[in-house]
Amino acid sequence: MAFASSFLLGKPVQPARFKTENTKAIICSMGGPHVSRRCVLVGLASFAASMGLTSAATAIESLPQTKIFVVDQHHEQGDGGEKTYKTISLALEHAKQGDIILVRPGAYYESLVINIPNIKIVGDGNRDLIVIQSPNDKPTVHAQANNVHLQNLKLLHGNANSRGLMNACVIQDANAQGLNMNKCQISSFSGMGLVSVASTETSSKPKLTMNQCMVRDCNHHGLFIQDGSTIQDCLIADCGMDGIAVHNMTHPTRIQITNN
Repeated sequence: MAFASSFLLGKPVQPARFKTENTKAIICSMGGPHVSRRCVLVGLASFAASMGLTSAATAIESLPQTKIFVVDQHHEQGDGGEKTYKTISLALEHAKQGDIILVRPGAYYESLVINIPNIKIVGDGNRDLIVIQSPNDKPTVHAQANNVHLQNLKLLHGNANSRGLMNACVIQDANAQGLNMNKCQISSFSGMGLVSVASTETSSKPKLTMNQCMVRDCNHHGLFIQDGSTIQDCLIADCGMDGIAVHNMTHPTRIQITNN
């Protein structure tokens, strides 16, 4: 065997060294909670090439390489020396499909437009201290791409002086699929908490998944959803109108609401 690599998150581990007659050993030493897969991929590709598996080597090198971006408005550098961004919007400008954005505690007054597929925005710390609030009537999060993942974030929107039925904290485009929200809080003091309605083309596909979220203190509906939604283990309370409003439901079996 020509390649071996091992690591524990946060604690670098010196990998074992293996030798063969025809292949030089490739050693990668990695550590820290935010690591790139580049070294591993290059090592695996080199190993595959050395074994004559050219197609496998090419396939490995072409795998998407996840990058992790850290957003911390209080520090220029993270604890591990990684580059940080002051705003989530700036991190989104540099992120690509499949990347992860870690958000450290702070109050971020931003309106996020997410048009990157399979992006993850994850709060890194106490959710109540990771606050994202739109500075105007625009949604706090506008998910325009497929498979957007939001986790451990407190999302606030509007105030008592800017009320409108179609104002919302989180909006998912009609043609976008697979918005996943986990352990988030959503509040809209001027409108609805979340709007997720499907177009005719996407009505048969997974639309919205919410798990262990809190939706409260919304001036209108808490959730305004359509076909393809799954709402599980969520708290929905203190809304001016319906906690969950279902719009134009043509396939009721595609909506699952459990343990709320």
